[in-house]
Amino acid sequence: MATDSFWINKIVKINRNNKLFLIIVAVTLFPRMMVGQSTGELKGQVILKETGVGVGGAEILVVELGQVRLTDSNGYYAFKGIPVGTYQVIAHLDSTMTEQVRFVSVEGAQTIHADFVLEFSVFKHEVTVTASGRKEKAFESFQSVDS
Repeated sequence: MATDSFWINKIVKINRNNKLFLIIVAVTLFPRMMVGQSTGELKGQVILKETGVGVGGAEILVVELGQVRLTDSNGYYAFKGIPVGTYQVIAHLDSTMTEQVRFVSVEGAQTIHADFVLEFSVFKHEVTVTASGRKEKAFESFQSVDS
């Protein structure tokens, strides 16, 4: 009987140790699992309004994170591992096109789609050209401009 109680005490100690081990594992791993779920993905496409075709080489900027991606040749982009939050996202190509701004909310383990439509911007510039009637060097011909 004494040996039976010895083994019962050993089993009880092992079970207590297992419970303690499981608690330590749960407390250690649970926050890591939560961190893994606290990021999302942002993806979409940039298209040209006039044609409906994807715009390659456009810049997509997530302002608050300072991250930039270029669209592929079909206008698609993707950001992975975006922390949960609300962000200002800007699509821009160059000065010949308008830029578009959107606000997106990223929630954990979700993929958010944000498409952008860019269009050609209208330029209106006035240029006045005058001639002096004599040959001038390039640096002699510059003058200040007031607008």
